Amino acid sequence: MSRKFGLGIICSLLLLVSLVGVCMAAEEATEETPVYLTFIQGGVNSIADGENGMKVITVEDVIPYADFSADDENALVKIDTLSTLPVPLKAAVVSKGPDGKSVSMVEVSKISFSEGNEVLTLEATPLKFYEGDVLQSFASEQTELGTAGNTEKTGIYFEVTDTQLENLWGVDVCVNFWFISACI
Repeated sequence: MSRKFGLGIICSLLLLVSLVGVCMAAEEATEETPVYLTFIQGGVNSIADGENGMKVITVEDVIPYADFSADDENALVKIDTLSTLPVPLKAAVVSKGPDGKSVSMVEVSKISFSEGNEVLTLEATPLKFYEGDVLQSFASEQTELGTAGNTEKTGIYFEVTDTQLENLWGVDVCVNFWFISACI
């Protein structure tokens, strides 16, 4: 009788462990895909007309790191990593100069760097409407994307989903979580 009792306890434990595993998998499946706000800072920008209604945005004196942030995590990544992200990406282009600040919403179809990663070039289509959440604060300030500007500083904010970052963590990354700061 003790053998049947022991076998019953083992079967009950196995059933309990498998149920916990199923519940954890169901919880993970219902979680949303993280979306990162990615920031690049640079200096003077110029905007030229491209083909098919696209604009070519060139930003000089780009800082060599991009900041990826979501909720309580933050990572600084070498800027050339951005050219490996799948496009299109939604972005807000913020220009500041003596004439004030302008914000333009765009959909980026190509990202490239030149001159030792100090010059960033984007091929982008201006957006009339932005339907996401990450860049919503910029959408309320949106102005029309010009062709030339008198800018001193340029900030570009990208909306990047976690699925686009699958290969990102294979590069040198500086991570700043609430419990640890480290360069990997």
